[in-house]
Amino acid sequence: MNNNNYIQETETVQQNKNKIEDHMLLSQQDRQSHINLTTDCQFHTYTKDRGSKQTGDLYSHREQMREAKRRLLDFHNIEDFGGYNTHLCHKCNCNSHTDKVCVSPLHTYFGTASENELDKPSEVRQKGGKSQGKSHYKNGTGLFGMSEQEQKDAKTKGGNSPTSAFQQKIECPHCFKKSNIANIKQWHGDNCKLKP
Repeated sequence: MNNNNYIQETETVQQNKNKIEDHMLLSQQDRQSHINLTTDCQFHTYTKDRGSKQTGDLYSHREQMREAKRRLLDFHNIEDFGGYNTHLCHKCNCNSHTDKVCVSPLHTYFGTASENELDKPSEVRQKGGKSQGKSHYKNGTGLFGMSEQEQKDAKTKGGNSPTSAFQQKIECPHCFKKSNIANIKQWHGDNCKLKP
């Protein structure tokens, strides 16, 4: 088979496939009509030993998600697509927030970002929100090196937002230079060259 015949065959197969845009015009209920949670979850594992991976080991998380998408595309006869407007949504508990991602097309469907968010178990949604709110406070320091208490104090002294504290000038106790709190925290105070 020469290269031109292969290209023509590939184009013919692609022409017979449905487009994701048409699939997403269906209602959510229609897009989920194939789901059957009475079947077991399927996992993307190695079928033979490869290097450090043993038969039965899981593929990487990214490869598991790609395989789940590929299987759902094949199930619905949809051509592959890129972009972030359409999400692969899981109805089972082996979703993208676990180490083992279910790749069964009977447990997944294509949906919107909001549908995907609403399908997450409530504890996963709450955990994400809590960790995002505290991500600046590792090792007791927060935004621009301020602790939570310093930010609260800055709000009461300088206005409605923590950034208003950075408009105020603070004096270094060692060199008596005045600057905003971020510069004082980084270059003065305990880090000042003139500190005895």
